[in-house]
Amino acid sequence: MNTHTVELLSLGNANEIVVSEGITATYDVANGDLRLGRIINNGTIRLLSADADAEVAIIVDEVVNGGLIESEANSLKLVTPKIDARSGKFKAATRIVIESDCDVEIASGSFAAEHLFVKASGMAKIHAYRIDAMVDVCAKGIALGVRTGNLNIVRQKIDGDPLYYCGAEEDGGDLSFTPDPTDGEDLTAVAVGNITIGGDIDTTGGDETNFGRVILIAAASFSATTAVLTSLSRSPN
Repeated sequence: MNTHTVELLSLGNANEIVVSEGITATYDVANGDLRLGRIINNGTIRLLSADADAEVAIIVDEVVNGGLIESEANSLKLVTPKIDARSGKFKAATRIVIESDCDVEIASGSFAAEHLFVKASGMAKIHAYRIDAMVDVCAKGIALGVRTGNLNIVRQKIDGDPLYYCGAEEDGGDLSFTPDPTDGEDLTAVAVGNITIGGDIDTTGGDETNFGRVILIAAASFSATTAVLTSLSRSPN
């Protein structure tokens, strides 16, 4: 397929940028943060940087990505409440950061980096196609899963009940996570493959009557070196 390279900001205005299939649109991170209403990408968006440690934020109301969004720098940062990734891909060498000052919702898409950081002031709903990265998430509540590949959650800081799942449409299906106390909320983890838990599971709440359930479903195997604190195991004061 023939490709054509243009500057990203030449493809629209502050309200909406549209990158068509076969187009590579570039933006130099030396120009600072990029603020837009909406990005619709079916081609390639490439963030250019002479400095590998440079970090710039794409601040946008919505990202619709059916192509590739990648960064030449180590970091790719999106500040947005909504990503409709469809068959799209996001790629950075070291980290992808997704932030929102309210809820954040991610539908489909593939994410490739060493780390994926998700920070939301509200609920985080992440239903990705694939995440090839160690996941670090901070939100009031979370539903996080992938349709294929493995899912490795290395850190979580949440207030609500977490739901994790891992499918295996192409490969993988293994789920691993280090749990955070749920403060009386339920914890649910489902995997087509194995579930591996590093750390204690604590679903106890602030009083003797507030306990969350632990639901673990693994089609292959389950392994953990943990203590499980629930209504069945909590010792009286």
